[in-house]
Amino acid sequence: MIIIKFCKCIYYQENLHTKIFQNETNSKTNEPLIICYYTNWSQYRDGSARFYSENVDINLCTHIIDAFAKLDSDHISPYEWNHGSSPWSIGMYQRIINLRKSNKLKILIGLGRSNHGSYSFSNMEYPDSRHGSRPTDKQHFTNLLIELKRAFRPFNFLLTAAVGAGKSTIDAAYEIPQVCQILDFVNLMSYDLHG
Repeated sequence: MIIIKFCKCIYYQENLHTKIFQNETNSKTNEPLIICYYTNWSQYRDGSARFYSENVDINLCTHIIDAFAKLDSDHISPYEWNHGSSPWSIGMYQRIINLRKSNKLKILIGLGRSNHGSYSFSNMEYPDSRHGSRPTDKQHFTNLLIELKRAFRPFNFLLTAAVGAGKSTIDAAYEIPQVCQILDFVNLMSYDLHG
């Protein structure tokens, strides 16, 4: 049995089933936030497993996170060749934005990816809990969030994070009270609990 508390969520896991006892809600409507990830590699699956943004059931989601983009020197750019639009085609990112036309979805971009790290922007998925991390990385992660929140505020952008769900990772990697005050919501990567 695993019990995890992070921000306003309490996750209880026994066997292979996860239950959320208290869920973060939209403070304006008190409705639950239902966060959906659209992964850019799903377009490469075979047969009926192939999945495009148009296949997302938009009635299930309040937010869609387009996973993933990368941070270049001074801008965000796509990983996949067909993510951006051209004069000849509508890119995958625009296709996700188009889902918003019939629903009040919020669209977010997930930065990074476990196998796309760089020397200039790495080890922040699990600060101070992986080989090569420094004890100060926990505080550096909080400071990074503070700076991002400050930069995002004029644009009314949401700032979220997907964080490790294991208790030892949470304890080692995150200043929970500070992180919860900064982020709009937190996604626990509970798939890591069972591989």
